[in-house]
Amino acid sequence: MMINSEYFGMTFWLNDDNDLMYCPTLINNQPDKSCSGYVCEWDDWEGVNYHKLFEIVSQLVTIKEHDLRRIH
Repeated sequence: MMINSEYFGMTFWLNDDNDLMYCPTLINNQPDKSCSGYVCEWDDWEGVNYHKLFEIVSQLVTIKEHDLRRIH
């Protein structure tokens, strides 16, 4: 599952190892996965709205947990 954030202009998701990933979101709302990376590798955290970022992480974890419960 991926979440498009208009605030960041990026799409976020958790990979198979539960690493928080990101890539730019194109004008057509499609992720540009050719430019993907790990959020933990961001060099400049100045001006990052942590509240909005943690909200995205919370949504991704909730979705993943819900999906895992459905499987089991």
